[in-house]
Amino acid sequence: MTINEASALLERFRNGEIGREKVLQRFQAAPVADLGFAQVDTHRALRKGFPEVIFGAGKTTQQIVKIAEKFTSENNVF
Repeated sequence: MTINEASALLERFRNGEIGREKVLQRFQAAPVADLGFAQVDTHRALRKGFPEVIFGAGKTTQQIVKIAEKFTSENNVF
């Protein structure tokens, strides 16, 4: 989650578009996604102001794609 995404989520809550439970659920989501072969920091952009970077050394092309797919639905990826 990025700062912009967090702000948009709170704005949607303020406008009555989503409920309190949904907001809390999004903020309570685990900050790390365990893909078995990589620990993906899904809250880095929110904490650091810069999204996660995929370190590809030692990973297969398929593993890199799976990591990127985890981010493309929620975050930017470099």
